[in-house]
Amino acid sequence: HVTNRYLKGNNFYLTGLSDHRTRTMKAKSVAQHDTAIHAASFCKNREVRPKNCGVCSKCLRTKAMFLVFGETPDIFIDGSFDASFLRSIDLDDRKEIPLIMDLCQIAREEGKLDQIPELRELLEDLKRPTTQYSHRLAKMKKALRKILLS
Repeated sequence: HVTNRYLKGNNFYLTGLSDHRTRTMKAKSVAQHDTAIHAASFCKNREVRPKNCGVCSKCLRTKAMFLVFGETPDIFIDGSFDASFLRSIDLDDRKEIPLIMDLCQIAREEGKLDQIPELRELLEDLKRPTTQYSHRLAKMKKALRKILLS
């Protein structure tokens, strides 16, 4: 089982031929191959690796990706999925935004965006300018308050 991000082991390495593909498109490719999907570990919970817990944020995002392409494969310890989890994603967390935008774009391309209302709501939230900048604004206000109080 390979876990490091460069796909290298002690006696081999893998080179990606599709570095331009997004995480969502890679999930689709992996899901289409039985061997690959059962060897894949997406989980943040290191205690369950190489399995996937199914409840951490990374597993839930991956389940959402699979949902866009069809159904979630049976590779998660907790295989349940409630799309309402998407509402809990913090859009003020800058690293979440590209992942959600990619997922929404692919869902639209696959004709699934309207079938997953929670994903559509996230997309609408992303379109609001305050969501994209509220984190930065909060940091700037905090810094300004600190300057004014010193």
